[in-house]
Amino acid sequence: HFFRLLQRAKKIDLLYLQPSGGGVGGGNEPSRFILQIENELLKANPNITFSKPDAEITSTETLEVDSSIVIPKSDEIIQKLTKYLTEKGLYPSNINDYLGCSLRFYFKKIANLSQRELVDEKVGADIFGNWLHKTLEEIDADFTQKSTIYTNETAEQIITEIPARLDKIYADNFAGIVIDRGVNFILKKVAIRVLTNFFKEQIKQGVFPMEVLSYETRLNTEVMVDVNGEKIPVKIAGIIDRIERKDDLISVVDYKTGMV
Repeated sequence: HFFRLLQRAKKIDLLYLQPSGGGVGGGNEPSRFILQIENELLKANPNITFSKPDAEITSTETLEVDSSIVIPKSDEIIQKLTKYLTEKGLYPSNINDYLGCSLRFYFKKIANLSQRELVDEKVGADIFGNWLHKTLEEIDADFTQKSTIYTNETAEQIITEIPARLDKIYADNFAGIVIDRGVNFILKKVAIRVLTNFFKEQIKQGVFPMEVLSYETRLNTEVMVDVNGEKIPVKIAGIIDRIERKDDLISVVDYKTGMV
């Protein structure tokens, strides 16, 4: 596609950022396509005139950004906040929203304004994570009906079923995105490998036999918090992916597919 775009062009400008220090030991470097033009295309076509000027951009002033969106804490909003904290409670995702952007937390949780969902043809990191998460949840749901004790044989049986289970979970939850071609097909293969390696590694490390005590468990507690001189019970909650026991050791497990 890249070279098709160049095929009949009379003038082409390609720009890239250099790391500070002129590129020695830096992270950014020209795209391999630019390097191919410079090292291969110029030799193949003597009619090309090639120049490589440098441009330096310096910042002369620091802009102070003042947010124009301010939500004053009126009595009505304080009542809504109090109701949310005492009835629905705080989950890790809520706290992350607040720490990332307090306005986002307000719009989503207090004003109940939802963000429009964009339809994407590619499986993003969020869909990939949910896909594996739901597959592991279904595995626990099915296998704990037979026995809560997982053995090496249990893991080996799970491994044989991983491709079919991934297909089923995908069809049930993300059917709007085509999975059997392009980048999505590669991600499907990655998903199979990730789950297969997970259970193989557990067998290798001698995790089994192991007892699954519970999965997808919603736990909550209340903490008394002083707000403007009044103590209110704030609910703190979370969903635990799995609680398991190996001999006398109980582990609380949280599945992660990205950076931890």
